Amino acid sequence: MSRNVLFKPPLSSFKLDAYGHLSYVVGFNTDDDEESVPEMLLLAKADEMTDEEIEAAQVGPRDCGDWIACVDFDRQGDYVGYHVVVNSDSGGFIDTLDQGVYMLEDARKHLPGLLETWDDVASEHLVEAGHWYTPEEIEENRRAIERWKTALKEALA
Repeated sequence: MSRNVLFKPPLSSFKLDAYGHLSYVVGFNTDDDEESVPEMLLLAKADEMTDEEIEAAQVGPRDCGDWIACVDFDRQGDYVGYHVVVNSDSGGFIDTLDQGVYMLEDARKHLPGLLETWDDVASEHLVEAGHWYTPEEIEENRRAIERWKTALKEALA
């Protein structure tokens, strides 16, 4: 039996810097020139919204702040460390919200969908605020998710 199977390295021994290099990031950022909620989303939620909420969502700039999730991983032999750092300047926080160490086989199962999960969390924040991603944000998030999956596939092969 190899030493790696007997000893699970601590998370602190992995080289993780998701917020430092910003390679795998999903989320959104307010720009005063951006439009508010797409009409189709409003129609889908209109029966749950007051007239004031509908009017506020249709008019004016998208004012929903910012929220990004940055993820990273590092492989050491038969183990993979990962963490998720979430930053919201408008919310006033930067915090590690998820982290851990997986054995290689478990990492292959659990980590590929990690960035998509945080993309879902970001979209929930937007919908609750009556907004949606801009086309640019959708494309940037999609590309980040693909980069994440490709990097994992190569590193965990």
